[in-house]
Amino acid sequence: MNNAQQTQAGADGIVAPKLVKKKVLAEMIGVSPRTIDAWVAKRVIPYIAPGTRLHLFDPDAVRRAIIAKYQVEARSATG
Repeated sequence: MNNAQQTQAGADGIVAPKLVKKKVLAEMIGVSPRTIDAWVAKRVIPYIAPGTRLHLFDPDAVRRAIIAKYQVEARSATG
């Protein structure tokens, strides 16, 4: 399993998804960072915005959103 896909368990045992930045997400699913920007602007993919210029993404949730919206599989991290 890729480090960007690992989950982290908190002290309470709840497993939280690994969040990644835009550039890492773009590389993982095979699109440009600008495409990620466009999807964020159109609210196509889910994200967390802890600040005005930082967006964090759960790669699994993004893949599910892409499949639901476009009926195509996003490229996996391995190929």
